Amino acid sequence: MRWYDSLAVLVLFSALAHADDVRVTREIFRTPEALAIIRGAERVEICVLRYNSLRGKKDDYRSYSEDRYVPLDQSTAALVTWKLAEDSSYTWDTAIDANPWWCARARLWKGSHFVTVDMSFDADLVVFSKDGCYFADAICGSGCEWLFQVVEEKFPKDRAVIRAKMQREERRRQLLQYEKARAVEAERRRANQSLEPTPTAVTPRACARVAPAVGVAHH
Repeated sequence: MRWYDSLAVLVLFSALAHADDVRVTREIFRTPEALAIIRGAERVEICVLRYNSLRGKKDDYRSYSEDRYVPLDQSTAALVTWKLAEDSSYTWDTAIDANPWWCARARLWKGSHFVTVDMSFDADLVVFSKDGCYFADAICGSGCEWLFQVVEEKFPKDRAVIRAKMQREERRRQLLQYEKARAVEAERRRANQSLEPTPTAVTPRACARVAPAVGVAHH
C-alpha cells in the first residue's frame, strides 16, 4: 500500500470516529462536557444499588440507595469508559419500553466533576447524570453485556447481581426460543413457495407461431 493510500485510510477512519462522536454527543450526552468527563475520567468506581420502597417506584432509578463503592483498576476503568463512549454500544432508533430494575451505578470523576451511570441489566438501560443532575437515558444493548461482566467480577456473591445474572440468562433462553420459532416459520414459508406451480414463460417467437398476424387475411 502506498503512503497516500495509507493516509486516505487513516483519514476515513478518523472521519468515521468523528461521526460516531457527533452522534453519541448529539443523541445521548447532548453536550461535549459530559462525554469529556467520561473519556477523560481520572477515577471510576461502581456500587450495587438497593431498592428503597419509601423513595418511590421500583422502575425509578431515584428510588435506590447506593451501597459501598469499589474503585476500578486502570484496565477495567478503561473498558467501562470505552464502552460508555462508543457508538456501537447503543441501540439506536428504538423507543424505550420497559419497567427496569436498577442493579448498579458507576461514577466517573474528572477533577471535581462526575458523571453517574445507573444500569438496568434486565432491560439493558442506562441513565446518565452529571454532577447529580439527570441529562439522558439510552438503550445500551451490547455495552450492557460488558458493564454487567464488570459488576459481576466485583460483586460475584451479591444477591442483586446474582438475580440480574439469572434474569439475563432467562432472557437469553427466551430469545433463543423466539429465534428458533422464526427459523421454523421461515423454513415453512420457503417450503410452501417451492410447492407453488411455476408459470410457463411464453416467448415472442412462440407467440408468433400460435397467434395470427394482425391485418393479414386468411383464406
